[in-house]
Amino acid sequence: MMNQRFYLFDGFRVDAQERLLFKENREVPLTPKVFDTLLVLLENSGHVLTKKELMQQVWPDSFVEENNLAQNISILRKALGEGKEGEHYIQTVPKRGYRFLADVKATGGEEETLIVHERTRARIVVERTWNTSGANRASHASCYASRCGADVCVRCS
Repeated sequence: MMNQRFYLFDGFRVDAQERLLFKENREVPLTPKVFDTLLVLLENSGHVLTKKELMQQVWPDSFVEENNLAQNISILRKALGEGKEGEHYIQTVPKRGYRFLADVKATGGEEETLIVHERTRARIVVERTWNTSGANRASHASCYASRCGADVCVRCS
């Protein structure tokens, strides 16, 4: 079995192996390169990464312009909800690059186990119907005349 690696910060959980980002157990959709950008930032949390370093790690075999990186950072900031209630996760360091600011906890490995509990709430509705034509109608006349006016009478069912 492969090592499962997770990163946790401010209600977010990143599953590096499955390449998923969750905010309070709801998946936040990210494109593959935006996810790669997030992963590189998380792995280097607290440290300034130059634009060149980021581009080499996100696009190792391609030539891309800084616009591509800037666009990924912008999309990532929106996905993380930056600006709402004062959260600020990605710092732009002028003339240098970017730094991930949140406290990140990396988890995973042989000695750790992740236990996921799923709870489901179900509601069962049972409806009873009866033939109200002819002879049955007379025997259920009291149902139709009951105080609640319900179609199904507890006394008759």
